[in-house]
Amino acid sequence: MAATNFRTEKLLKELEALFQYRLDNFEDLKYFALSENKDQVKFFSGKGRGLRRSISRLLIAFDLTGTELYEKNDKFFELEYLAEREAELSQLNE
Repeated sequence: MAATNFRTEKLLKELEALFQYRLDNFEDLKYFALSENKDQVKFFSGKGRGLRRSISRLLIAFDLTGTELYEKNDKFFELEYLAEREAELSQLNE
């Protein structure tokens, strides 16, 4: 049983690193959204969705849905940010 816990801990550590990569990607997305580079926003948005989906699928596959990482990863913060940014821009254009 100890080996299984070790493997689970190692897997969670790797998935945490992948989640950190998703957060770094989100920072890039925010930068390009502020500079209004639509092509890069689309690229980083898609990359963020892919990372979110990958992390979620791995957590589900290894039955780690009760973890804090699963709850943090379940949020669509890239999409929420872009929606807020779009609302701000539309208010400024009015």
